[in-house]
Amino acid sequence: MLIAKRSGVVQRQTFEKEGRSLKRRAGGYAHAKQYRRMRKVLKRQRTILGRVMRDLERRLPMLTDGTPRVRIVVASL
Repeated sequence: MLIAKRSGVVQRQTFEKEGRSLKRRAGGYAHAKQYRRMRKVLKRQRTILGRVMRDLERRLPMLTDGTPRVRIVVASL
């Protein structure tokens, strides 16, 4: 979300609220050793991250040769 704000790109959905709640739920499930539920939450987090990254790559300005100006790299979850 920070990349979009700095570059002035308006996003349709940011998933900020859902991201915060998923982060907390994943931590709670891990602490309680409920790993199956935790995996479901982590999968949702990865899905959201992919959607936001693809949206940003589409909306960020392009260079003259057609490559994106900013390459978004995220460490694996």
